[in-house]
Amino acid sequence: MVLPQVREFTRDGVFLDNGNRIAPEIVIAATGYRTGLQRMVGKLGILDGKGVPLFNGGEADPKLPGLWFTGMRPSIRGCFANARIQANAITQQIVRQGR
Repeated sequence: MVLPQVREFTRDGVFLDNGNRIAPEIVIAATGYRTGLQRMVGKLGILDGKGVPLFNGGEADPKLPGLWFTGMRPSIRGCFANARIQANAITQQIVRQGR
């Protein structure tokens, strides 16, 4: 299913640009080379002063289960190797949670 762009994440759900709210079980934010997350999740208290998520890869904020971030920190392993490692860590956590 194709959805409109995400406007904002709140503790009550995800608000889309068309004004609709959805409540996904799991969200994986993959934004590219710059975080650009302040507008979407800035009010949740999960970003540091530079706009980088405090949790990354297999780590998640216990107050926001199902919200995952990957690729948000540089790695000497390189982008693609790091993406694979983080994706596996996220997958393991999702499986452990029975989602």
